[in-house]
Amino acid sequence: MYFAIADEHYHHKNIIKLQNRPFKSLDEMHKTLINNHNKVVGHGDITVHAGDFCWLNDLDSAIELLKQLKGNHFMLKGNHDKNWFQKLARAKEITIENYFGKKAIVRAVEPIFRVKKYYTICHYPMLSWPGKVHLYGHTHDNRHDSEFRRSISAEVINYTPVRLPIPLIDIKELDLAFAERR
Repeated sequence: MYFAIADEHYHHKNIIKLQNRPFKSLDEMHKTLINNHNKVVGHGDITVHAGDFCWLNDLDSAIELLKQLKGNHFMLKGNHDKNWFQKLARAKEITIENYFGKKAIVRAVEPIFRVKKYYTICHYPMLSWPGKVHLYGHTHDNRHDSEFRRSISAEVINYTPVRLPIPLIDIKELDLAFAERR
């Protein structure tokens, strides 16, 4: 299965205040994001992280975060992703052993990523895209949704990755998956 989320902002203390996140500390935010992820994502699943994953410079620290999360991870670069992402992009793909004793893939993907023919995922909202539905981050809870465009910013989806129905027959299927997060 595929899941998607954007704007987790691990290690970004000011995001709690800037986005009025419901956490008292960075530690509480991290625990919530990690627990929510692991409740819905399985070891064989793929999570597309649509940018602004963490506020870190080194790849090793970002990998330590990813080891706490179930599944494989496709990473899109956001405007706050710094040196760690550039190092991942040069490597293209890294295999890690996560804290659950499972092998997982961490892969840097193109800024505009397609999931089958159904979803186009990008850090930024777009006016036009290939495929049925566009999923985006960047704007946090300042949404720019339209009939076939949905925000996957952490604040919008209750800090929990949303499952992407495949095949997507009707947009109502995706809206039901989003409703589960609210």
